[in-house]
Amino acid sequence: MSKYYLMSVDTAKTIFQGMLGAMTFGAYSQFTTNKLMELNNQTIKSINEREMNEQKIQHTHDINELKMQHTHDINELKFMNNHAMIDLENKLENKYRMEMDELKKEFQLQIQQLQSRRWF
Repeated sequence: MSKYYLMSVDTAKTIFQGMLGAMTFGAYSQFTTNKLMELNNQTIKSINEREMNEQKIQHTHDINELKMQHTHDINELKFMNNHAMIDLENKLENKYRMEMDELKKEFQLQIQQLQSRRWF
């Protein structure tokens, strides 16, 4: 009996090499796609981290500005309070001086009245 081959050895070799090439290309394509996606994820992650750092820096700057403004306002209020207290003390002192002067005048008047009534 004679052997009949469906295809020649060269054709089978070419088909086998084509299949091997297609599988290799598929594996390489999948590998590069995975690497590109990983790189993209790393890039997105680094961009997000940079944005978060910028937001933290901005937030810290804003907080420091608010603290400085608050400190300035507190110092201004203390200054105004000190001046108000000094003004109040001066007004009270002037009021008491005026009352003392009036009392002195009244006492002097009473003393004069009593002296004029003396019966020697």
